[in-house]
Amino acid sequence: MASDVQKFVGTDEVKTVKFWKSVTAEVLSTAIMMIVQCSVPLKWPGNNDSGTTVQIALGMGFVVMCMIEAFGHISGAQMNPSVSIAMLIARKISLLKAIFYIIAQCSGAFLGSGLIYIITPANATGGLATTTVNRDMTPAQGMVVEMYLTFMLVFVIFGATDSRKKITMPSLVIGMAVAMNICTGINHTGASMNPARSLGPAVYVNIWTDHWVYWAGPISGAILATLAYNFGFVLHCTKKEKELEEEKKYAETLPDPTVIERVCGRYCGTLNSGLMPARVTSESTFTLETSDSTAHFQL
Repeated sequence: MASDVQKFVGTDEVKTVKFWKSVTAEVLSTAIMMIVQCSVPLKWPGNNDSGTTVQIALGMGFVVMCMIEAFGHISGAQMNPSVSIAMLIARKISLLKAIFYIIAQCSGAFLGSGLIYIITPANATGGLATTTVNRDMTPAQGMVVEMYLTFMLVFVIFGATDSRKKITMPSLVIGMAVAMNICTGINHTGASMNPARSLGPAVYVNIWTDHWVYWAGPISGAILATLAYNFGFVLHCTKKEKELEEEKKYAETLPDPTVIERVCGRYCGTLNSGLMPARVTSESTFTLETSDSTAHFQL
């Protein structure tokens, strides 16, 4: 019991170099993601073609794909407090790792957003990709949108990284999910799906309108997706797999039909009387009866 609690909290792994490497990877991957996030929507003077929905969706989809390939084997490249909370609930990371990941992700978002804020001319900075709820929507509606988008993202993450799949390419699938969600919800809420992503730019441009939406919505959506996938679909599939495994083990205890067939053939060749059906008397013996004799065979 004590060891289970210790494993859940993560008191041992926090002392390892690997743990801190993974935390550092979360800082770097989130910072790079935010550099792209804040750069693509910039409105440069004389360039009216920048910052379109397609450009933002592709930019974010590609950077997420690249970060997963670059840092996925180190930290999981979660880059999102909502995802880290989901992984904690699913028992894929420890409590301490989730806490440090969230701190690292917020720090990375602050660093990445700050870099673009510093190197970009003031007349092109604009809102620095700050997320706000559409003025024709209520905060509650915005929260529902963020909840749905994050639910979709986290559900796809669990499905794409499921170890039972024979062929996986999670970076591509997750990147496509991000791009899809941005196309879906950018006009509603900016399609954040990530509290750290909304926090970074808000610090520099001091825009906090309905900021709570970008914490409550994504986190609640991530929790719902975790419960739905891991305690709904996967739990049902696991029960089916156990039943199939038990059936397979039972089948392995039965006599090999080919052995019975060979023995029957040899026995039949030595008898002139009529052959009666064979019957299994145990896991390792069977009885072959004829009209005038009975034979017991050991397998």
